[in-house]
Amino acid sequence: MAEREFLAKVHRVFAAPPKVVWALVADSNRTDRAMGLKPPQYEMKASGDGKPSTVVGHAKELGFEVRWVEPPYEWVEGRTLHGERRFEKGPVSRGGLRVRIEPTAGGSRVEVESYVAASGALARLVGLKLRSDMRASLNRYLDQLETLLAGRALDEFSGDEPPASAVRRLLMNASASPTISGVASRTDASELSFRQRRYDKTPVSAELRARVVDLLAHRPDEEVNRIRPYELARVWGLPRRDVLTAFLHAARAGLVDLKWQLDCPTCRVAAGSTATMASVQPRDHCDFCDVDFAVDFAENVEAVFQVNPAIRKVGSPVYCASSPTLRPHVFAQFRLSPRERREISADLPQGRLLARVVSSPHRAEIEVKRPHRVDFRLTASGLTAEQQGEGAEHTALTAVNDTESDALLVIERSTFEPDAVLGRDMATVPDFLDLFSAEAPAAGVDLSVASLTLLFTDLTDSTALYERLGDAKAFAFVEDHFRTLGHVVVAHDGAIVKTMGDAVMAAFPSAVRAVDAAIEMVQRMNQRHGDVGASLKVGLHEGPCLMVRANERLDFFGTTVNRAARLQAKAGAGQVVLMESLLEHPDIRERVAHGGFALHPFEAELKGFSEMHRLVALDVAPG
Repeated sequence: MAEREFLAKVHRVFAAPPKVVWALVADSNRTDRAMGLKPPQYEMKASGDGKPSTVVGHAKELGFEVRWVEPPYEWVEGRTLHGERRFEKGPVSRGGLRVRIEPTAGGSRVEVESYVAASGALARLVGLKLRSDMRASLNRYLDQLETLLAGRALDEFSGDEPPASAVRRLLMNASASPTISGVASRTDASELSFRQRRYDKTPVSAELRARVVDLLAHRPDEEVNRIRPYELARVWGLPRRDVLTAFLHAARAGLVDLKWQLDCPTCRVAAGSTATMASVQPRDHCDFCDVDFAVDFAENVEAVFQVNPAIRKVGSPVYCASSPTLRPHVFAQFRLSPRERREISADLPQGRLLARVVSSPHRAEIEVKRPHRVDFRLTASGLTAEQQGEGAEHTALTAVNDTESDALLVIERSTFEPDAVLGRDMATVPDFLDLFSAEAPAAGVDLSVASLTLLFTDLTDSTALYERLGDAKAFAFVEDHFRTLGHVVVAHDGAIVKTMGDAVMAAFPSAVRAVDAAIEMVQRMNQRHGDVGASLKVGLHEGPCLMVRANERLDFFGTTVNRAARLQAKAGAGQVVLMESLLEHPDIRERVAHGGFALHPFEAELKGFSEMHRLVALDVAPG
């Protein structure tokens, strides 16, 4: 019997920008949940022939066991989506979702189609039932979206941030709707109250503690299953470091669990997660890309938080693994058959874009400054991108697959930075190092950190200081010096890793912040204690290092650490010594010039290194 398609089609006009509406309607994960589909179990099957891995799902719907293959969905941000499931088991043969959005005067016209295809008498009865249910569910979902967007200021969507990210914040600021955001599982009030009393004893402000507890108690499961503190900081309008610190203390109080998520550097999607840093290995595997990758703690290990299961048992169901909102940095994705040519109208975001062919080394970067045509061409030798015809109202994409194989072309924002707390952030947060001192890589496992700035300080003439002041006063001075340096380090987004005698080792996420901290350290010490005859000397260096377990604590080792320590040894009283190359950074050069510090370039050998180094000493507080 011939296959028949059962189609549920709905239209709607929204008084909202197309990319806002697209981010809500084309989120097939959210739409599938709103239509009442069951969350499936997914598995990835490697193709083994250089093609993308195959996504296979299975679930139970209407009493039937169903199993399907899910080819990569196709979409253009703000315009279209087409996703389809091809069933290997169950009463229907195909099913999918199509979304088309067109801009109108002051809004967007939306056309949504949900369909199933089936053959045979029983299958057709199922198709008729599904069509009726899908139409009712889609209308209910769009009604809820109209209520959500009515009268709401949408200025945050005017930039080039992925709309899926901005919509997430919109939903986190809105009243929770089970249709749009899913359910909120039951909260154990007594368990929450017990742990909240511990939380109340922390240094976190009462207002911020209340926000955290309210989130954990009342917001939908999807918002407390994978909490990103930096994202919440934007929603709440609070400093990022404050919100992150609040969740670190909440973790110690037992309100939330800290987890480490490993993000694939190729597709930039979570490849896995673990409950402890000790479980993170130097290499991991992305099932979707079917590639192994080196784990870089600074760049692709993310700290996320989840409400503790004693308070709320929240699941993490994925209703559609192919949803574009799971890859917010991807502007467009579509399949190209051999020798196929496609032309697509789209509003490309300005900035640097990366085009790549999935499961292939072929890629091309392009800088978009204004609307024009962009031609992508895939050949056996690679992928090219050329800009043509500037001045057009919209960007027209032309994609040509000049090969004999199928290709999945992805166009993504290469510079997009999500609101993620990466390893480089955690390694420079004092509260993390204090509260989770034993949270470190497993013994014998070294995790690489792509780039941190390590800073070392030391006091000059500290031995003579004890003789001049006596042991008690000299000890009090040294303790005050540690407190002063600690305040400066925290103020510049760094963390003290350890102290060694009179010396301090600190880590910073960037060289600019480390230089600012070094200058202020020397100046503060000179102002507070210049009359006692002891000065500070500082050395710092930026580069890759290894995060290791040392004496059951987190520590850093490697060439960068060694150079930073050796640079401190080359500093004189009141000086900051760094590699001359760091002065090429425009922000560092500006700070040095603004401070009017005398610069002393010199060459020197560093202990343990064979080559000569070009260094510069800054006279911050000349002795």
